[in-house]
Amino acid sequence: MPEVTTPLLKLYAELVYNKAQRLTFDSSSPNGILLFRDASSIVVSYGNAILKHQVSAGADMYAAKYKGISLCMLLLTRALSGNYVNFGVF
Repeated sequence: MPEVTTPLLKLYAELVYNKAQRLTFDSSSPNGILLFRDASSIVVSYGNAILKHQVSAGADMYAAKYKGISLCMLLLTRALSGNYVNFGVF
């Protein structure tokens, strides 16, 4: 499972990384909301899958679980700090 999910999570983390404001959406634009919603659904799907995934005693816990969880946190941090959604209305 980590052979597929780790590159996918890295891809989404780079996609939502708003380095030097290269992705700019208007505060009322649905594009930013769609990007945020898609990124958060990836995090939720991975979280549900990793909770069901059992790791054997001899397996590497970092590669099997912790690396993906840290990538999810990175993706979530970048999605929240990318200014894609106007949180002032909540």
